[in-house]
Amino acid sequence: MKYFLIMLLYAVLIYSCKKESNNGSSSQIDEVDIYTAGYEFNGSVSVATYWKNGIATRLSDGTHASEARSIVVSGNNVYVAGVENNNAVYWKNGTLVNLINNPATYYRLSWADGIAVSGDDVYVAGTVNGFFPGTNSLGLVAKYWKNGVPVNLTSEYFGSQTSSITVSGNDIYLTGSAWEPYPLDSIGVPCSRIRCQHYEEATYWKNGAPIYVTDGTITQAHATGIAVSGTDIYVCGDIIYDATTTLGGQAAYWKNGSWVKLAYSGTDAVRVSGIAVSGNDVYVSGTGYVNGGFSKALYWKNGVAIPLQGIGEQVSGTATAIAVNGSDVYVAGNLFYLSTPALPLPRVAVKCWKNNNMTAVPIDSTKLPIVKSIFVVKK
Repeated sequence: MKYFLIMLLYAVLIYSCKKESNNGSSSQIDEVDIYTAGYEFNGSVSVATYWKNGIATRLSDGTHASEARSIVVSGNNVYVAGVENNNAVYWKNGTLVNLINNPATYYRLSWADGIAVSGDDVYVAGTVNGFFPGTNSLGLVAKYWKNGVPVNLTSEYFGSQTSSITVSGNDIYLTGSAWEPYPLDSIGVPCSRIRCQHYEEATYWKNGAPIYVTDGTITQAHATGIAVSGTDIYVCGDIIYDATTTLGGQAAYWKNGSWVKLAYSGTDAVRVSGIAVSGNDVYVSGTGYVNGGFSKALYWKNGVAIPLQGIGEQVSGTATAIAVNGSDVYVAGNLFYLSTPALPLPRVAVKCWKNNNMTAVPIDSTKLPIVKSIFVVKK
């Protein structure tokens, strides 16, 4: 009897140790759900799609071209912002919500680039090609929608567009750009909208009021993402052209208005796509371009460039979004195989990197997928 009790206790201990060992050794990729959003091709048009751990959910029937551009998960609900048939839309759990009630007013051209959820409220950032508020002039007008109701973003400049949105407490932040005309053209005549180039200022809005993170010495810049951590505001963006061309193709982020240059050697230009902050660490995703259009996907941690694995001489890559969950960094992007591919035709693949290792979220490459956004949640 004593022997039996000893053996029974031993068996229980072994089972307990195995159970604890299995839980401890399981990779965190199994403890989180990875959502990515973008589109596939059905042979004729793009089809807005999101993937949960690599499993596709198509948001459109493919009658009209559509794209998913931003995704967020809140509780059991999945929200995706994008465009369908040239109109700004979002989907809640696959159900379409049109944001433009009268498309003809905007010449059937509008799009949504960002989405955020706070409590029961859904905020969508977007741009319409319509009339400037209170005028008969046409151009790009930045907006956001709260629960489907449009709110125009103010700008002292000549047009604007958005790229992302986030909500922190009672504050609503959006990023994008706003245009102002050069004051005079080359022969000293005041500029008109048609005749002259424009400054494109990297901009973010707080509760509808614009804050310009670039100035007149930089003639073309665009803010692509924002993160709020406590009282600190981080904005990432691209400096596309400046008056002296010394900063052309430069990536940067601004912390409370002070800019940090994001360097990456061996490229002709660098573009950034998103930003995330965890504690004192700042992460930015982006792409470096070289001659001939060849590109390398990468991200920066505190300004130091980290090239992503899997990009070689015959593989071009882009990093389109970034997310941080705990101590883990997730980057979503696309690979394009230039010659002898590692995959059968078509030579394109969606990838997700966890701490610079490609994760096991396979996505069907035969449908030419492109990913634009990522969201990671614990299971």
